Amino acid sequence: MPPVSYVFDSAWTWEMAYVSSNLTGPTTLIFDFGLPIFRLRNPTETEIRRRQWLWPLLVAGLIFYASSRSVVAGPEIPNIDKVVHFLIHGLLATLLCRMGTGWRAAAWAWLAASAYGASDEWHQYFVPGRSCSLADWIADTTGAALAVSLYRGVAFYRRALEARLGRPRPGVESSDLAATVGAK
Repeated sequence: MPPVSYVFDSAWTWEMAYVSSNLTGPTTLIFDFGLPIFRLRNPTETEIRRRQWLWPLLVAGLIFYASSRSVVAGPEIPNIDKVVHFLIHGLLATLLCRMGTGWRAAAWAWLAASAYGASDEWHQYFVPGRSCSLADWIADTTGAALAVSLYRGVAFYRRALEARLGRPRPGVESSDLAATVGAK
């Protein structure tokens, strides 16, 4: 009987699993009380592409929701809305930029975030209590341009954004990390 081990899939949780190595590619059968429930497999390229769209679509939806409201809560700081436009469209552009490679993907991400910013300003024109502002669109476009430039041009910034949260860096053992934390 093949060994029973604990495996972790970042999309799910820790489970007791039966790992079969006699098939092509890694295959994991999950058991609950000794009964097989379902089989995990490596995602296809299409599934990976679909998942990559999740975060950009969520951020775009958040922008649309916020711009649909007549009053948006926030501090009474002059021009704080420009800072928010700059940051949120920078985030949207970064998420779009991650989906491709190279400067061509960065240019498309910048154009898409800028166009979304323009459509968002046009949308706000029809919302009572809101207005269409060229300065907001400039903040959107500038934030997107800076974000994709940093993401594609600065390697340590890109590595920091791509690092998995809650996991040690490659080459660092958890016992080494615990000893370092305990020493401080």
